[in-house]
Formats: sequence, structure tokens, C-alpha cells
Amino acid sequence: MQDFLNKSIQSILGKYIGSFVTAFYSIFLINLLGKDAYGAYTVSFLIPSIITAIGSFGLGPSIIYHINKLKVDTLSFFRLVFLFATIISLIYVVIFNYFNGAIIKYVNNPIFIDKQIVLISSLTIPSLLYRKYIRAFLRGFYKIKETVFVESILSPIFMLLGVLVLSLKDYSLHFFIVLPIITNVFAFSVMMFFLRKSLFISKGALKKFKMKDFKKIILFAIKGHLGTIFQKVNFELILLILTPSIKLGEIGTLSLAIKILNIFRGFIDAFINALAPKVSKSKLDQVIIIIPRLTRFLSFYLILLWPFLWFTLPIITPVLYGNEFSNMDLYFKILIPGVTTISLTNIFLLSLTFTGNPKYKTYARLLGFIFSLLFLISFKDQLGIVAGLISISGGYLISAFYSIYSVRKVHKVTISDLVFLKIEDYKYLRKSIKKN
Repeated sequence: MQDFLNKSIQSILGKYIGSFVTAFYSIFLINLLGKDAYGAYTVSFLIPSIITAIGSFGLGPSIIYHINKLKVDTLSFFRLVFLFATIISLIYVVIFNYFNGAIIKYVNNPIFIDKQIVLISSLTIPSLLYRKYIRAFLRGFYKIKETVFVESILSPIFMLLGVLVLSLKDYSLHFFIVLPIITNVFAFSVMMFFLRKSLFISKGALKKFKMKDFKKIILFAIKGHLGTIFQKVNFELILLILTPSIKLGEIGTLSLAIKILNIFRGFIDAFINALAPKVSKSKLDQVIIIIPRLTRFLSFYLILLWPFLWFTLPIITPVLYGNEFSNMDLYFKILIPGVTTISLTNIFLLSLTFTGNPKYKTYARLLGFIFSLLFLISFKDQLGIVAGLISISGGYLISAFYSIYSVRKVHKVTISDLVFLKIEDYKYLRKSIKKN
């Protein structure tokens, strides 16, 4: 537990340094592009993000889980995974560009979205898949410090430098869309450097990773993958459905609101970086101690966070991002409860997945996804962007409630054990701080 706490502290520090840099480059990016062009920038990544979420087959968590379970040569494991990534990426890029005419027609905004934009954005797919899979290997080897450094510090700094370079001249939107792809390639290269010893040190006693092993990790991945799809596609699919019927500026505003709230989610996400490999190595009785204590602290954090965000964000946002974003009060009031709760939900579901119960992740996220889709389709014509806000936040909250119910049922704990701080938690925290 002490090692987990140390890893979490490293992750939190990295997350918040990265969040500061991310906020900084976002300010530059949005002020350079303006509200409508930023909306187009957001839209250009929607379909590639959906394809990547669905088409990754959930291999990331499965890699983390099996790297500690399968006694195989990791280099052969790595090679087969990335051969698979290359093949499916090529298929996705070809299919995506085959339908470029239909995509441009659907978005219905030829001023911003053209064939070149579609082609460039399609290259996001292989860069995201490669980055996703190599990050899983890094986390599977419990290289938390390295993962945090690349994901939370180095990548945002690279993006910031890229935006600053693009600000020197009047570059078109195309160049801004290329930047995240280059950043993914850069992040992959650095993570590959950190993995070199783990992958290339000879382990002759271990058997080669074979196709039957790959089938095993795919089958495990698919069990929980539907749940991952329902969460990750939720936001992008809602924006995609809304795109033809609302202005690009509203898409940009909604995307910015989510981006800002994700910065405050970073505190909880930091624990997940350390938690996944920790849980995969732990026995059930250890998990039942780790998870409730962690979620009690994080629930307390959310209780303090919500009123702070409700009052401050509508004031701060237009100051930082421009007067175009002065009407975001309603966006934040609706989105804050759902979006900030996502990470806590993920911790509950992770504890179930890595103790052999991945189906609950699917159920929780499916319920949230169904609510989001039905509410949006039913009310988007009457409520417009507000229907999108409610469907996003409401879907996440429904997933949260079901995840709490599932953890209670499987791990035999109470809601009080999961949510409300106890005297022993303060004692444990004080003892841990003294040790450090």
C-alpha cells in the first residue's frame, strides 16, 4: 500500500504539472483559432476517436493484466500486438478515406472541413492505437513515473511548443490538426526508449508469445471492451449527432468545457495510473482494503470540488479564453457532477475488472450509454445543446450509481465503506505522511 501511495503521489504531481501546461497551450490554441475554427478542430477528431475507441478491442487493460500473469517473452508479446495494430490501422484509414465525401456532406461545413482535413485526421487512428498499446506495456511493467512523465508532462510541453511555433505565422487549420498526430508519434518514441530494457533483455527461460496467447488476451479484452466503448464513445458520439444541427461554435464551447473539467479530474486519474497494475498483482482481500479507502478520500475531494467549480469556472473561463466563451455558466452547472465523477467510476470498475469481473464494466457503461443516446435523440430538436449537456452528464452519473451497486455486491462492502471518510482514514493518512 505504501508503494502504491508513493506511485500515486508521483502521478498526481505529474498530472498537475501537465494540466497546467495543457491549460496554457489550450489558451493559445483557442485564441489563435477562434470559437468556430476550434469547433471544426474538435469535429475533425470525432470519427477517428470513435474508430480508435471501438477498434482498439480493449487490448490496453488486457496487456496490463496479462503482462503480470503470462510467463512469456515480452518482446514476442510486443511484436505480435504491434503487428496487429499496424494491420487494423491500415484497414481503418482506408475505410475512413473511402467515405470522405459522405463525412464532408454530413458535417456540412465546407469552409472548415475538406478532403485534406479528412485525410490528415484519419492518420490520428494509427498514431492513437500505437500510443495506447505502448502505454499499456509501460504501465504493465509498473513504470508509473515514466508513464506520467510522457503522458502528463512531456506530451503537453510538446503540444505547447508546437502551438507556439504555429502562432508565428498565419497557418491554416490543417497544420493544427497535424500537431496532435506528431505529438502521438513523439510520445510513442519516448515510451519505446523507456521500454527498451524490459523488452530487449534476453529471458531465454520464458516461452515465446504465440497466437494462442494472443487469442487469450483478446478474449479477456473483449469481455470488458464493450463497457469501454460505451464510455469513450459517449461524448464523441453525442457531439457527432449534434454536429449537423448546431453551430460549430457550440461544439467548440462544449469541447472546451469538457477539457477544462478534465483538468480537475486529473487528481483522480493520477491514482488510476498506479492502481491498475497494483490491483492486477494483488489478492482479493488486499483489493477490498485498497479500493474503499481510496474511494473515500476521492469522494471527499469531489464534495469540495463541485461548489468551487460551479462558482469559479464561469468567471475565469472568458478571462482566459476570450469573451466568445462568456456564456458557459449553464455548460458547467450541468456537466460538473457527471464529468468529474467519471474517474471515481473508473476506479470502482477497475477493481471489478482486475479481480475477474469485467462484465460489470460493460453493464455500468451500457446503462449510461443507453440513457445518453435515448435522451439526446428524444430532446435534441427541442433543447439543442442543452440536450447534449444533460445526456453526457446524466449518462456518466448513471454509470457511477451502477458501479457503486456492483462493487457492493461483489466485494461485500457498504456504501458508507466506499464513500464516507472514517477516523481510521485520517490516522492512516497522517502515518503515511510521516513515513514520507
